[in-house]
Amino acid sequence: MPIPSLCRAALLFLALPALAAGDLALKADVSPGWDIDPLSPPVTFRITGDGLLEGEGPDRGILAGIKRWQIQVFNFDEEKVDFIQGLGSPDSDRFHWDGVTRSGAILRDGFYTARLAWVDAVGSLRKTKPVQVSLFLPRGLRDFLGAHVRCVYDDDGVVIRVAEALTFAPGRWRLRPQALPVLDNIAVFLCEHPAWRLAVQGHADATGRGETNLRVSSDRARAVYQYLAGRGVGRERMTYEGLGAAQPIADNSTEAGRAQNRRVDIVVRRGA
Repeated sequence: MPIPSLCRAALLFLALPALAAGDLALKADVSPGWDIDPLSPPVTFRITGDGLLEGEGPDRGILAGIKRWQIQVFNFDEEKVDFIQGLGSPDSDRFHWDGVTRSGAILRDGFYTARLAWVDAVGSLRKTKPVQVSLFLPRGLRDFLGAHVRCVYDDDGVVIRVAEALTFAPGRWRLRPQALPVLDNIAVFLCEHPAWRLAVQGHADATGRGETNLRVSSDRARAVYQYLAGRGVGRERMTYEGLGAAQPIADNSTEAGRAQNRRVDIVVRRGA
């Protein structure tokens, strides 16, 4: 008799080799597949102390001794399919994961395993035991997420972050043709939730004159705002503004960082 897929997943998880636990442990909070909140992250990884009670965070002294770290996600063939990483001590003990890999590929809904690997203060490689992770994306997200469109979650909702590389030519504010199908799908997603409030924000890097950056970022925000309105998203629940280079998310001293800073954010909040 064939083994059901869920049973196979559980058996594969149990068969994974146990890893030596260090002073830290990794846990995963997931959205249940039958009750997904589109404004909540599908998965939140939490770094905690190994053996601590639920709700207790990691010892900051332990985190302070980390030289570099990586949260690694594996499929059930034990292939690493994605990761979150950083240098030095993590600036948080919580990290959201939306199932979109660093290359922009969208992983299938289903079961994965994850672990935290880090190099400690004396240069030793440490790893936590693996945890099982279930990934279920809300309906509609798969239609527009990818290499140039990501969701960034916070306590108040989500930011749909759209990179300049998809939407605009350098220094311009007319939407590129390749951006239109993506914005169409974002509009469909937003129209399914008419109570949400939306703020479209244009952002620039730190090169050029401040007043020029402010003007271009404002024109870009208005272009996205007008396009969404033309696809049925109510103007009465949207605002737009240009913020120039005032809110960078990456290092403006590198080209890669500047490319990340040139973006349009669609800030989504629950209605009153």
